[in-house]
Amino acid sequence: MANLPATKLHSMKKMHLWLAASLLLAACGPSIDPEAYLEERTAQAAAVDDAVNSKLAFRSLSDYTRGDQKWNVQVGYVNGKPVLLKMFAADSRQQKWWIYTDTATGKVNFLKEETAGKDGKGVRNVFGYQDTALIVSKAGQNPYEAADANDFRLKAAEVNKVYSEVLAAVEADRPDLSKAAN
Repeated sequence: MANLPATKLHSMKKMHLWLAASLLLAACGPSIDPEAYLEERTAQAAAVDDAVNSKLAFRSLSDYTRGDQKWNVQVGYVNGKPVLLKMFAADSRQQKWWIYTDTATGKVNFLKEETAGKDGKGVRNVFGYQDTALIVSKAGQNPYEAADANDFRLKAAEVNKVYSEVLAAVEADRPDLSKAAN
């Protein structure tokens, strides 16, 4: 490169910089419109609810313990695949979760939550995920504000971990049921 004219060397450096910038932009992938993504996930969730309810394909587990909290859990299936995990507080907490998964990957793509706000009134939160990224989070019509930095709902990997743990517990054989019932 030392024998190249300065203008040619400068031009090559520009091309390398352009190539590096192009690769970085390509790695980021296409941008996703959060509102359109939320609309699509909400419609998919409604379709899953309808499909699961029409087939009445559920497995249930009462008093599932997660940390110091108890939950009543239902897993909904379509074509033998788990697509919906419902978790309802088994005590006086006003907390309900609906976790929806992608049937191809088994990863969580949408979470709906009903809970009590600081004022004691009901709040509906929604979270949309793609792969390992949080795409959109809303509380009612407003952006969602996390209670603290450890809010698992803002981390797709954590939501997938919760889903996997609860699904495993629901699908595990229960000693109180016969082999045929399991």
